[in-house]
Amino acid sequence: PECMALFGYVCSPLCKNKAETRRQEIPVYAFQKSVVAARRWRKIGLIGGGIGAVAALIFGVWFWYAWFGCVPKVAYALSFPEKVKSGEVQLAGANDLVYLHGGELGRIDMKQPQPVWTAQLVDKKKFTAQAERTVAELKKARERYIDESGESDFKVPSAESLVDEMAESATRSLRMHVAGQNIWIGSGNTLTRYDWQTGKPGKTLALEGGGYGLRRKGDELLLADLDDDGMSEVTRHINLVTGETTKATAEKKPIPEKLIALLTNSVASKPATPTTASSKANSKGATNFVNAITAKVVAANQARRLSAPLDPEKIADAAQGMSFAGKLALPVLIANARNQQRIAAEIAGDSEAPARPPTELEKAIEEWDNTQIVPAADGPVQFTRMLLERKLVSREAMKASPKKAALDGNVSAANSMAVANEMLNEMQRERGSKVTEDLSRYQVTVKRASSSTPVWTGEVTGPPSFHPLKTVDIITAGTMVIALDHENKKLWQGSLNFPVFGGRDEFDDATETEFSGSGLGPCVERGDVVYIFDQGSLAAFDLATGNSRWRLPSVGISGLWFDEKGMIYVNTTSAGPESIRYSKQIDLGNQALSQIIKVDPKSGKTLWRREGAKHIAYMWKKYIFTTDSFEGDDPDGEGMGTISGVSFPPFLRIRRIDAGTGQIVWEHVQKRCPLDIHFHENTIQLMFRKEVQHLKFLRL
Repeated sequence: PECMALFGYVCSPLCKNKAETRRQEIPVYAFQKSVVAARRWRKIGLIGGGIGAVAALIFGVWFWYAWFGCVPKVAYALSFPEKVKSGEVQLAGANDLVYLHGGELGRIDMKQPQPVWTAQLVDKKKFTAQAERTVAELKKARERYIDESGESDFKVPSAESLVDEMAESATRSLRMHVAGQNIWIGSGNTLTRYDWQTGKPGKTLALEGGGYGLRRKGDELLLADLDDDGMSEVTRHINLVTGETTKATAEKKPIPEKLIALLTNSVASKPATPTTASSKANSKGATNFVNAITAKVVAANQARRLSAPLDPEKIADAAQGMSFAGKLALPVLIANARNQQRIAAEIAGDSEAPARPPTELEKAIEEWDNTQIVPAADGPVQFTRMLLERKLVSREAMKASPKKAALDGNVSAANSMAVANEMLNEMQRERGSKVTEDLSRYQVTVKRASSSTPVWTGEVTGPPSFHPLKTVDIITAGTMVIALDHENKKLWQGSLNFPVFGGRDEFDDATETEFSGSGLGPCVERGDVVYIFDQGSLAAFDLATGNSRWRLPSVGISGLWFDEKGMIYVNTTSAGPESIRYSKQIDLGNQALSQIIKVDPKSGKTLWRREGAKHIAYMWKKYIFTTDSFEGDDPDGEGMGTISGVSFPPFLRIRRIDAGTGQIVWEHVQKRCPLDIHFHENTIQLMFRKEVQHLKFLRL
C-alpha cells in the first residue's frame, strides 16, 4: 500500500513510462497521493470559484446600485408647447401627478403619455375690456401731461401688452393645494376645489384678506384674519378633504380711552375733502402736485433701496465664486454703485435723515393690537403681549476703520479684494453701522381654549414669542426661556446665550417622520428633551426640569432634522461668534459657508460635519437630500445670469448625502432651473418652464 500511494498500480516511474509508451491503460489508484492532491485542489478551486462568483455578483449588484440603481432616473416626462414663468407639481398617489403650469391645471396618470384632463384657469379675454379702459385713461392723462408740461415723452402701452401683464400677474397669484384626491386652487380672495376625475371647478370658499398669511398644516389650511366685527382676531381652519371651515376667535380687550381720544383727534385734524368745483378749478395745480409727489416718492424709494444695509453673507458668498478678472474689476464696480447711492440720496433729499420716533397714536395702537391666535396641540391658544417699558439699545455692529487704508497704495491684483472689502464697508457705514436691540419689558398672557384652564401671566425682557410643542409650550424673550404645560403651569425657566429668531416650530410639521423645508425649530420637542437654537448655539434642555444637558456652539442655525434613530442633523454655517457681534461687517475673504452637522442627541457630540454643503431640503428615513439652483436673468432660464458682474449659467443640483458618513452618494445635475421641486420618499417631482419630470430611484 505504501508503494501504491506513491506510484499506483506500477512499481516505479520506469514501469509507468513503459506503459505509456506501449499505450497501455493503467487503472487509477484512488488513494495515490497525486490523485488525492488533485482531487483536493479541484474542491478548493470549485469553492474558490464559487466564492469569487458570489463576490463578483455582490460587487456587481453594489456597483450597479451605487452608480445606476440609487441614482434618480426620469420615470416620466411631459413637455408643454409654451414656456411659462410660474408653476407647481405634486405627487398625488402612486401614479398621479397634479401640476400647475402657468395658468393650466392638469392631472397626469403616469401610465398614460398625455394628461387625463387639463383646465385653463386664466382667460386673457377677461382682461381685454379692463386693458382697453386703462389705455384710454392713460391716453387722456398723456394729453393733459403734454398740455401742462409741453413734453411728449409720456408713452402709453398697448392694450395687448397690458393684457399680457394682467394675465401674467393673475397666473403668478395662483396657488395649488393637494390633499389626497382633493385639488384646491387659491386665486385672489377665493379657494376653489377641482374635480379629481374631470377637472371641473366645484366648491368655492372665500378667503378674507386675499389669503394673506395662509399656511399649511397637514390636511388643513390656517388663515389668521380679523373677524367680521373688525375687532377680534380669528384663525380660520379650512379642511382640504371635507371643504369645511371652522374658526377660533381671540377675545380682544376693549379699546382704551386714550387710544379712542388719539384716534378722534387724528380724524378731526384731517383737512376736509375739496368740492367738485374747487377740484376742477385747481386741476392743473393738483396734477403738478401729484407729479412732484410721484417723482419724490420714486427718488425716495430708490434711495431707500440703495441705502438699505448690505447683506455680508450674500456679498461674501458671491465673491468666493468670482474669477480672477472679476475680483480685479470688483473695486471699479463697487465705486460705481457707491456713486449711484450718493446721487440717489441727494435726489431724495431727506433720505439720510434719522428715522422718526413713533407717534403717540402709533404707540397706543401697538400696545392695544397685541393679541394673536396660535394653533397648538391642545387647541388654539390666545397669546397676548403688552409693552410695559420701552427700552431700545443701539450698538455698533461694524469694526473700526483700519488706520491705514488699502487705497493709500497702488491698486493691483494682489490687493484688489482688500480695496473692494474696504469700499464696501465704507458704503455700509454710510448706510448705517449700528443695530438696535429691543430690551423692553413686556407682560405676556397665555389663555387656552378650555375655560377651566387658568390664565397664565408673566413678565419678560425682550420681544416675546410663543412656540407650541407636543406636551409643553415654550415662551422665548431675548435670552429667556419659559416652559408651560398644557394646563398653563410654569414648569421651568432657563437662559440662552443669544436671542431666538426665525425657524419653524414642530407643531407646523405635517408628520413626524417626513417633512421638507429648512427644518424644525427654533424649539423642538423629542422624547424627554427640548432642543432650542438661538443665533449662536443649539441647547438641549430636560423636558421635566429644564436642566441644560449640553450646548453646541454654532452660528446661523436655520433648522433641525431627525432620522429614524433620533440623530440630529443641523442646517447651519461655519461662521464664528464674531459675525453676530459685527453683523454688518463685510469680509470678502470670509469663508463662512453653509454646512450640515450630525449630532448625537445624548451627548451633543458632533459625529460628522459636511463643509460647504447646501442645507438639507428634505429627509425621509435614511435618505438626506440637498438642493442648489440658480435661475439667472434670462427669461427662459437657459441663458447666463449675473452675480456681481460675473456670469453664471442656470443650473439645478440635487445631492443625496450618506447619513452615516456625510459623504455625497450621488449628484443629479441639470443645466436649467426648476420652477418647483417636490420630494416624496424615493421620488422627485420637478416643474420646469416647458416640462414636468418625475424622477425615481431604487431604495434598499
